[in-house]
Order: sequence, then C-alpha cells, then structure tokens
Amino acid sequence: MESNFINHLPIGDLTADVEQLFQDFDYLDILKNYGSYCLFINSLLSLALSRKQYRVKLIACYVQFDSKTDQRFLLGHPTYIDPGQLAGHIFCLVNDQYLIDFGLGNLRKFDSDFAQAVACPIHLNDDSSSSDPKCIASITTMSQQSLTWIGDHTIPDLELAMQAQEAKVMQLMSFIERFQNNRLGHCIRKALTSKTKVSPKTKISTQSLNWPLKNFDDTLRP
Repeated sequence: MESNFINHLPIGDLTADVEQLFQDFDYLDILKNYGSYCLFINSLLSLALSRKQYRVKLIACYVQFDSKTDQRFLLGHPTYIDPGQLAGHIFCLVNDQYLIDFGLGNLRKFDSDFAQAVACPIHLNDDSSSSDPKCIASITTMSQQSLTWIGDHTIPDLELAMQAQEAKVMQLMSFIERFQNNRLGHCIRKALTSKTKVSPKTKISTQSLNWPLKNFDDTLRP
C-alpha cells in the first residue's frame, strides 16, 4: 500500500510545512470532504503556503495515471469533459520548482490504495530526462505506477469558478488557522465530543445559482 502522501521534495522547510499541512487537512477531514475537488483544495493549499511566504501559482494541466494493471486514466483531460465539468486539473507550483497536488482523490476511485497527494520537483527546461516538452512533472511509485502532469492550458470559466469558491476558501482557511493556533485545545474538544458527520450544507454547493460548473469533480476517463 502506498502512503497517502508521496513526498519527493528535498529535506527542508518546505517539506516540513507541506507535511504539516497534509496532516492538518487530514485531521480536519478536509481531504476527505474536498480531496476530489482539485481547484478548491489546491486553492486552499495555495493560500496556506502563500501565508508562509512561499511563491505559489495555480497551474492548469491534466494528469496521466498508468496503473499497476496496465490501465491508463486521464484526470482532467479537456477532450473528455462532460457539460459543466472543470476542463482540466489544477495543482500548486511552489517557488517555480515544485509541484504540490492535494487534489488526487478521484484516482482513488480506481485504486483505493493510491496516494491522495503528491509533492515533487518539476521538470525544468534543461532536464533532458523528459522527452515530452509538455511534461511538467512525473513520478513512479514503489508499486511501479506512474503519474504524469501534462500541459499548461487555459480552463474556460476558471476565473468564475475561483470567484464562486473564494468565500468558502477564506472561511475554511480561518478555521485551519484557529486550529493551528490551538491544536491541543481542538484535540481535547474533539476527544470529548462524539464525532459527527459534516453537514452537506457546509460543503461547496455545486448547484447554487452563482456556481458556473454543474459538476465540480475533475473529469476522469480510461
């Protein structure tokens, strides 16, 4: 079984900060609730990293997943979108060197053991190991699965989607910061109260009148 977080970053402050954010997102059920919504969760991650003084950009792409059963899946490929779907996949580019993607939840529908998140260096222009100039980054797992982020294209209605989710991103960021400022108190309260399921009303509504996309999930096609 692979780790839920595949981290190929060099040892240092960024690695420590990203691993802590992954643990926080996991503990607060953010990965469980939003881990298939690449735009939302990586926008939230981008904001969290920006507040730690990293340079972060959101980049559009699609992801090619070659499974251990020799099946190929395309996550967010613009050719296979259905009406109302986000025409692409979004990840965080940090300091123009590192790819960090917490939004791989849809891949787990086909391989429940696959990681929820990946962090790795991108392929630089002078990296001769990449034969495809559109290849942004790639990893091979211990079980010989491969994941490749490809292209840098424009997603229609992306700005509208980002505006529609902004209030929810800021609300959840405030919740995360309150937790980070008092982890012990939060953990004690959680231990003393029964764990309840998140109400659907607290999740992103993809059916609201101001939401430009009917289906917020990434496209995923074999």
